[in-house]
Amino acid sequence: MAQQLIADNEIDLVASRALLWQTVAQVAQGTKGTEELSRAKVFISEATGRIVDRAVQLAGGAGVTEESVIGLIYADIRAFRIYDGPSEAHRAAIARRALARIQRASA
Repeated sequence: MAQQLIADNEIDLVASRALLWQTVAQVAQGTKGTEELSRAKVFISEATGRIVDRAVQLAGGAGVTEESVIGLIYADIRAFRIYDGPSEAHRAAIARRALARIQRASA
């Protein structure tokens, strides 16, 4: 079970880095990168929550105490998901852009 938690954390970390690099590349090319930024914000903030939750699971009881680094991070991680707008707002923007693309393609 511990191996699965570690593997899932690695998957979330690699996917987050790839999405971040894709977003940075779009912005570096001079585009606003608005859609990429929304996707990255949602995925990475939620992946971070999953990663910390798995780390707490791996640490057991020590993972929820404020005496451990994991416990301190765990206490702050929920706020991380809303610093730059709640995921629901970013999802709504992503959906609007996707629908607009589909409508343009259909026209």
